[in-house]
Amino acid sequence: MTVKSPFSPFSDSAPFPYFGELGTTNLNSLTAEKYGIYRQQNSGSVYSALNYPVDSPGSLLVLPTRDDGCSQEYRPYDNNSLYRRRYYKSSFMWVWSSWCQEYNTENPPSPDSRLLQGAGLPVGAIIIWHATPPPYGWLYCDGSSFRADEYPSLAEIFMDGSLPLLNPSETSLAYIIKAV
Repeated sequence: MTVKSPFSPFSDSAPFPYFGELGTTNLNSLTAEKYGIYRQQNSGSVYSALNYPVDSPGSLLVLPTRDDGCSQEYRPYDNNSLYRRRYYKSSFMWVWSSWCQEYNTENPPSPDSRLLQGAGLPVGAIIIWHATPPPYGWLYCDGSSFRADEYPSLAEIFMDGSLPLLNPSETSLAYIIKAV
């Protein structure tokens, strides 16, 4: 079975190939020349040594890029996760980037993820938030009081012990502030 590609770097009329089962194929070996759709049925064949992002059966999409590199997208069958990485030419050689996971409403980041802990953001940073409740270490910007002994760094910014009052126009969103 082949799926018609809207484009191909190799030919304007080449089909987008479906290759089927990956077996014990190392994902690093699937570069631009082997673009297409693949699947992994057995978790017993999915190993980090074979460069999978997770130990879970799923499908793999290999897409060519303009510079002879490629990107790979891996989607486990048991959830709505999506992992991406790319193969590109660095200053000296061709390298694979790390796998990165995309988040969505069915696959939100875990409460202990660096993203939700505000990695790199200072206390007092304010962001728009789309879910409830806010992640650990974050408080709603609803004008309420907070305890200075619980949030001493935040108390240095808001010395009166009150959070800012910010109301977004979209009711499903809220402003949250990094408190720790």
